[in-house]
Amino acid sequence: MAHPDLPVEQAYVDEAYASLDRMREALLRAAAAGATDVAQQAIEDWATGRLRTYEDAERGLCFGRIDSSSTGRRLPRGPSTPRPRPRRTASHSAAASARRGAR
Repeated sequence: MAHPDLPVEQAYVDEAYASLDRMREALLRAAAAGATDVAQQAIEDWATGRLRTYEDAERGLCFGRIDSSSTGRRLPRGPSTPRPRPRRTASHSAAASARRGAR
């Protein structure tokens, strides 16, 4: 039986990855906005660097969590956040691999 928090946590993870995808899409649209060849090259260089940071962020976007049975509190692992970090599921790993392969 799945943990009762799983649907809420999965929705949080799904939204985090969807948000990262939207950021990527916006960046790719902006990469075509150069008014001159020099400006276009500068924007493309900048966009390439940003895409690398998004790839790095995707690898560490969701670490998991530790449930403390003694206190009943969840202790997040990963970046500082007031929200607990849910586990990344296998379906997210497959989706991330598919996204990387599509590039």
